[in-house]
Order: sequence, then C-alpha cells, then structure tokens
Amino acid sequence: MSSDNSNMGRFKISEQNLSVLAAPRTTMDDRHVNEIWNKSLKAAIQEIQKKNNSGLSFEELYRNAYTMVLHKHGEKLYTGTREVVMEHLVQK
Repeated sequence: MSSDNSNMGRFKISEQNLSVLAAPRTTMDDRHVNEIWNKSLKAAIQEIQKKNNSGLSFEELYRNAYTMVLHKHGEKLYTGTREVVMEHLVQK
C-alpha cells in the first residue's frame, strides 16, 4: 500500500458543481389559518373542556394542527391554545 495520496484527487467534488434544490413551499393565507383555528381547533378544545368530545375526529384535529405548524403558524396554534386553556381555568 502506497503512502502517497495520489488517488484521492480522482474523486474531488467542487462546490461549484453542487446545488441544493428546495421544494417549493406553499403558503397558507391568514384567512385560512384563522378558519382552521376558530372553526376547528378552538371549538374542539372548548368541547373537550366541557367533556363533550364524542363527535370529534381526533385524526382531523391532528391533521389541522399539523398543517398549521407545517405552514409556519405554530406560534398562533400555541398562543391560541394557551388563551383557550387560560379562559377555561379563569371560568372555573
């Protein structure tokens, strides 16, 4: 085995030849985010707090929450959930 590194140069990859292609991101408008939050998630949390969750689809709720996070609206999900829980605790 040779101690020189003459073969190592054969597989050089220059940074100029590499490029990273990002998948196009779709954005979700605020109207749609508010609709998901107000009509689905907020209402569902309030129903769960009333112990009335028999008609809820937890799969759909998860999908809606995941969609909000995926489209960079996790902060709205977090603050909205926190507010609904705090309102419920104040009423008790």
